[in-house]
Amino acid sequence: MDARYKVKCYGSATVGERGQVVLPVEIRKLFGIKPGDKLIVMGVDKGFQSVSLMKSEAVTKMFEHMLDFEKTMKEGGKNLEKLQKEGLEGIQKLKESGIEGLGKKPNGKMKK
Repeated sequence: MDARYKVKCYGSATVGERGQVVLPVEIRKLFGIKPGDKLIVMGVDKGFQSVSLMKSEAVTKMFEHMLDFEKTMKEGGKNLEKLQKEGLEGIQKLKESGIEGLGKKPNGKMKK
């Protein structure tokens, strides 16, 4: 995992009769979550189930960053297909240079 991202368990929360959850005080203080703040609820169901909360302002900032990135890519003449092709070409060059085990787990199977 990228060292820039900090993953930590901040405690647990119990879902009440009405579906309400109380967030642990440490996480509320850390992220400045106050009564009345709007949180976006997201979920992932792909081999495991995960529920995530995000402050609505953070979602706006995330999309602004994505649009800025897209603009930068277009200005540089890049798109997703071009990046993928360049990445695959780079992997092929590394393989041709004699680097063994690229893209493989220690058991010899390919990483997904």
